[in-house]
Amino acid sequence: FPWPLFQTPLQAEDITLGAVQHFIKFVTGPAFDKTKIKNKIKAEILRWHPDKFTPKILPFVRDEEKEVVKEGAKIVSGLLNDCLRQVN
Repeated sequence: FPWPLFQTPLQAEDITLGAVQHFIKFVTGPAFDKTKIKNKIKAEILRWHPDKFTPKILPFVRDEEKEVVKEGAKIVSGLLNDCLRQVN
């Protein structure tokens, strides 16, 4: 599953604020552009929000992995909100 991390998490505890921040900084480029970072975080918040994620992505996940992926998405959503608060 394509998590916003460099390493595929093996368990929920592998999805950390530091790992998500590292990924966001990488995909926004080497120069610190606060606006670009905020925009990327906001786009990812929309993508990972449970109201969007559950109907759009979860149907494509194997049944035996759905609960784990759903929980991981919830964690990612919360961490992205933490990232946005730190950038502001």
